[in-house]
Amino acid sequence: MYYENFWTSFAPSYEKEKGLNWSVGFPPDVPIFSFSAADIGGLVVPAFREPEKYTGVKIKTVVEYLSPCDLATQFSDTVSSSRRPATRTILQPSSCTSRGST
Repeated sequence: MYYENFWTSFAPSYEKEKGLNWSVGFPPDVPIFSFSAADIGGLVVPAFREPEKYTGVKIKTVVEYLSPCDLATQFSDTVSSSRRPATRTILQPSSCTSRGST
């Protein structure tokens, strides 16, 4: 999953009664690949510039594997530690069986 998808396809929603909510169609405790689309250029450009060096070579593109629970916990920790109004409800990784599953 691209980190940029958090603001598009998988963006959290906000409801006044429930607060911030994040819902995705992945199992909550199963790690999935996670990285920024911006990181791809640094890997692809050298491969195009020097095809003889990279032909047939596997290039690792994934930065980390995080479960949705890990992502929810990190997001919640970041939002709660930033300067936000105390009345704002933050994302709670309530469906997670453990804190940090990777």
